[in-house]
Amino acid sequence: MSVNSVSMVDLATSLAAQATTMKAGEVSTAIGTHVLKKVMDQNELQAQALIKMIQQAPSLDGTGKHVDLSV
Repeated sequence: MSVNSVSMVDLATSLAAQATTMKAGEVSTAIGTHVLKKVMDQNELQAQALIKMIQQAPSLDGTGKHVDLSV
């Protein structure tokens, strides 16, 4: 049986190839999204650690207000 000079087998093969390509694209997008989320989460943790480190630094009150000229 032929539909517009295209056999049903060719049509089925073409559709299967398209479905496979679409699924591969979805999987690729899902993987990329997951990796990006992991990188963003890691950056967030690093930023929180940096903020905590800055908050624990000794106070710098008076910095820039006093100049030692006794040298």
